[in-house]
Amino acid sequence: MNAENYVDNYRQQELEEKPWQRAEEQEVGEEPDFEAIRKYVNHVAYLYDKTRYLLASLKNTIHSDLSNAVDDLGRNMDVAVNRKISFIRPFLKSLMRANSRSLLGNMMKRIKHSQG
Repeated sequence: MNAENYVDNYRQQELEEKPWQRAEEQEVGEEPDFEAIRKYVNHVAYLYDKTRYLLASLKNTIHSDLSNAVDDLGRNMDVAVNRKISFIRPFLKSLMRANSRSLLGNMMKRIKHSQG
């Protein structure tokens, strides 16, 4: 029963005249305003160009800012790494000297023991 009421209501709505149907059926009594249409089309074209320009500008700005940020990050990383290396370098040199001395000393001891 409920489905039948729904179908009847739907058919009734289809039979009723819609406001846009009335407007379509009426004949146009005057010439369309070509000047207004031209202004509207020009305005739409202007908005399209402006939007395209703003999007391109935004894209360039984002690309430029991102590129600069990556460059800055790279420079900061280089500086940080150089500082760490310059801080560690003396310790590495002394460690290498100590290792080379101990290696040389061990080799000398082996040579003496093998000869002895």
